[in-house]
Amino acid sequence: MTDRVAYVVGSYPEPSELFIRREVAGLRRMGVDVTVMSLRRPSQPEAVPLQGTTIMQTDSWGCKPQVSSEINPPALKERGKKTQSGVVYRSRVLSMGTFMALLWMLTHPAGSLRAMAVALKLIGSPLEMLKAFRNVAAAAEFARTMRERRIDRLHAHFANMPATVGLMVAAMTGAEFSFTAHARDVYVGPTLLRQKTAASSCVVTCTEFNVRLLKDMLPPDLSERVVAVYHGIDTSVYTPGDARAAEPPVIISVGRLIEKKGFDVLIDACAIMKDAGLVFRCEIAGEGVLRDALERQIEAQGLDENVKLLGQQSQQRLLERYREATLCVLPCVVASDGDHDGLPNVLLEAAACGTPCISTPVGGVPELIRDGETGQLVPERDPQATAGAMKRLLEDADLRQRLADAARREIEQRFAIEANVHRLAEVLGRRGAGS
Repeated sequence: MTDRVAYVVGSYPEPSELFIRREVAGLRRMGVDVTVMSLRRPSQPEAVPLQGTTIMQTDSWGCKPQVSSEINPPALKERGKKTQSGVVYRSRVLSMGTFMALLWMLTHPAGSLRAMAVALKLIGSPLEMLKAFRNVAAAAEFARTMRERRIDRLHAHFANMPATVGLMVAAMTGAEFSFTAHARDVYVGPTLLRQKTAASSCVVTCTEFNVRLLKDMLPPDLSERVVAVYHGIDTSVYTPGDARAAEPPVIISVGRLIEKKGFDVLIDACAIMKDAGLVFRCEIAGEGVLRDALERQIEAQGLDENVKLLGQQSQQRLLERYREATLCVLPCVVASDGDHDGLPNVLLEAAACGTPCISTPVGGVPELIRDGETGQLVPERDPQATAGAMKRLLEDADLRQRLADAARREIEQRFAIEANVHRLAEVLGRRGAGS
């Protein structure tokens, strides 16, 4: 593929989107110069980056430097690779950056008009008009950055707003364009999916489940552009820990506190286990809009000593918790608005650390967790079945070990970061499909 590529993302580095950071680092280890162009600053910056990662500062406008960051694992230094690209953040609306972007548009009228045509398709209200203006201005900023850095390859993460802005940037610059589709951006009201696919050289997605879904959503002449590339996991970092069983047993679950993660189901299952006389601790790491509701549920069921909401945790701390935990349980559900997980990275991380996993057959989960082989699957929204699976594994150390060993082998064979990043580079290297 090209030795320079720009990534358009919504927020970077976002704690819940570590997979993007891994992907960027993996491409850099291959010698690819990656510039990340972020529409927002992270909502919850991670206080302690995984494995002592470093923060770099960049500025794309020659104005007063902005705080911008990139995760740069020590492995890059060890392997002799240099990284010069950082993160370019969209400027505030009333700023010199936005003013310069508008001036740049005036000197590139043809591409700017094509970008405006994309924006007009999204306008349905005055608020949407304002958002469209902001995104055109952001696209102009990013287009100028690409021209300055001589980047001719553009990839967006998420099929919604990042891909929309990426499409505008490609219209302004003529850059080769592609995007990765994930979960909500596909399952809940995807925008301009056909137009984005038609303009792209390829559409990457993170599960075979999504490949089938996207192909059903697209006409035959576009559906062949959809390819699966799994989120990779660094198997040299995420490794099994001490095999000694925790006492009492620890059940770990990780994710944003939102409906599709099924944490309410997990809490109900914990109540069933407690009523059955089992002794255990359940730790739920993450933040989100349902925190207050989940706290009330824990209190109402008398689980204050059994279930703890840990809040946002650093990746280093999560790595430690995976290794110490007896089980990882993530009872994913299809949310009321149709949103659901593709293949949660939490399950990849836990499986790589040798922690037996319990989940549900939602989305692409069965592509990693095969019931009775590499983990346990239970029906969604079924606390009784979830409690039964947890009880079975807590009481059977041999079964836990067998499932954990098989899942670790699956991670090594299909989900290792290097193999999947090489696959991604191969896919992004395809030329001409969307030209």
